[in-house]
Amino acid sequence: MKKRLALTLLSALALSGFTGCGDFDPWNNPEPEDRRVAPEPWEPAPPAPSVAPGTNALEASSPSSTGEIGGVQALGEHVVWEASSFTDSYYGSQTYIELRTESDEGVTMQGLTLHVGVADLEPGDEFESSSSYDPDAEVDLLGCSGDDHGFLPYDVRPDELHVQVEEGPTEDTLLIQWQATLPTDDFVSIGSEECTGSVVIARQ
Repeated sequence: MKKRLALTLLSALALSGFTGCGDFDPWNNPEPEDRRVAPEPWEPAPPAPSVAPGTNALEASSPSSTGEIGGVQALGEHVVWEASSFTDSYYGSQTYIELRTESDEGVTMQGLTLHVGVADLEPGDEFESSSSYDPDAEVDLLGCSGDDHGFLPYDVRPDELHVQVEEGPTEDTLLIQWQATLPTDDFVSIGSEECTGSVVIARQ
């Protein structure tokens, strides 16, 4: 009886086409081409773009920054490397200001991100972050330094960051200023006690 039952089960498996887990391959099944469905391709989340969808370049002027980032002082020529604002369904509203300096010591960069569009900024607005990584903060700053603009290997985020928005020199401009406290350790200074930056941008 047991032998007959085992033979019956083996026959059923053979009829079903099952040849074992190691040999199972759905693409080798003799099915018509129109019944084969390719798997959905994996689509990772899009990276933060350098020029985001819907980006509006901002008119920016009067850049200024002070402090030390990774042993490089913010000296020499001050330039607005990028000033932009955008809103989309993935990233939301953001305003990004990037200031750089270049001197014989090297290059410094301060990249300020406000999680609000420039059209929504008003004089008297203030933004704060009290952590080097706070995903809920409305503001973030990345400080970098290196030998030249194409090589900025050192980066640091502040322990504390405070941003103020004030009236600009004309009615159609805003002055954005910030102060950042960079972290240090007990042996080697990796940043000054304070870094500052400011820039004038056109209202939208």
